[in-house]
Amino acid sequence: MTGQVELLTGRERECLRLVDRHFSSKQIARELGMSKTSVDTYCDRARAKLGVGDRYHAARLLADHERASQTARDPVLTTSGQTQPPAHGRIWPHQEARPMKHWNGQDGRPENEQAAANRAAVNRAIHLRREIEAFETRWPTPSPRGASMPGFCWTQLERQLTDLAASPTQADMVKPLISATRKLAAFKPPEMVMREILCITWVLLDENFHPGEADAQMA
Repeated sequence: MTGQVELLTGRERECLRLVDRHFSSKQIARELGMSKTSVDTYCDRARAKLGVGDRYHAARLLADHERASQTARDPVLTTSGQTQPPAHGRIWPHQEARPMKHWNGQDGRPENEQAAANRAAVNRAIHLRREIEAFETRWPTPSPRGASMPGFCWTQLERQLTDLAASPTQADMVKPLISATRKLAAFKPPEMVMREILCITWVLLDENFHPGEADAQMA
């Protein structure tokens, strides 16, 4: 995942950082001095590059990556996330040093881990609902809807994108990208899913997209 995060442009990172702070597209646009359409485009591209189903998941991945990078650069932090004890500290004879996993329970899982997982799931659902509402506000269902597109299945989409990909590396990205999109497709408007597929296609057909190399260009 580190290599994929490094592919994000400066603008995509800026947008995701504000998404992680629960900014709406309109608020991000105002903060960064760009249009709301540009914000949505940057977020969609970032989501496609990271192979996740929504911008909030992408924002969390970037935040986790940057937090881990900061920890690795800071010599004061240990791998457990604690600060180093002072040199004059001591452990009394009756106190046996124990790994962190014993502090919260026998298996090392914090007692409130399940509650935290439940809250995270609820937050994801709320964020997804807001994202869908924002999309439907921006692109309401046309009336009349017009002629329908020919139907196709996910397997057909996956194999065609694999065949069209600009490089073998990008072809290898198809399966996880489509899988991430498919998981949430049932909960989203068809046009929203179509937009995500188009963003994935843009990434896969871009001959200048080189996974594994840092893209420092500011879009």
